[in-house]
Amino acid sequence: MKTATQLLTLAAMTFACQFSAGVSGWQDQSGNGYHAAAAGANRPALLKDAPYSGLPGIRFDGQRRQMEGKKGLGMDMPGPFTLVVVATLNGGWPKAIFSLVPADRGPDFVSPRGFALACGHGSPPRFALTQGGLDLLIDNDQGKPQTVAMVRPVRMGEWVAGYRNGLLKAQAAVTDDEPSQRQDTGYLLGSRWPPRSDLFGACDLYEILAYDRVLSEAELQSLHQYLLAPRAP
Repeated sequence: MKTATQLLTLAAMTFACQFSAGVSGWQDQSGNGYHAAAAGANRPALLKDAPYSGLPGIRFDGQRRQMEGKKGLGMDMPGPFTLVVVATLNGGWPKAIFSLVPADRGPDFVSPRGFALACGHGSPPRFALTQGGLDLLIDNDQGKPQTVAMVRPVRMGEWVAGYRNGLLKAQAAVTDDEPSQRQDTGYLLGSRWPPRSDLFGACDLYEILAYDRVLSEAELQSLHQYLLAPRAP
């Protein structure tokens, strides 16, 4: 079995913080240097003992708080991709959690060369994957940290899958067959691309992992057990 390249690893215990003014940096632990940073009024709050977790998290309040990774992930989009997020939703549509800046710098929600994990419609709100004309909604366990995985294959007709806590919750067929383009333009946390006043997220983030291939269901279940074990209520 091919070993996944872990492109991005943002782990909750490695903040670079300025406590008086929020979180100024989040360090990528993959060794690839995809660090995220925020300055001034954009800095989100640090949760030193978040509800249900006992571990630190980052709180985005939906009010212009965001972090930016200026270095692109260096992968072909659209293409095989797995995003695993440990998060708690605190708000509804169309607020964002993670967004890749498309290679053509168009809006992530209309470009198959972008990628966004956001909050979807519903009460409670649901997690949503948006890429080009694809929208995939999966339910959430309101008020609690959970692992959410969005798996995006490369070819038209294959299935995009959404997992919550290691279990398959939603899937949809890829309907575009766009030629791939290198994604080297960065990413955002807590905002969709391009940033707009109605796209800032309201969520607590604990960890984010990105891989350059489709992870298997067994791998996703193992990741869930590992990531959420110390965070169980």
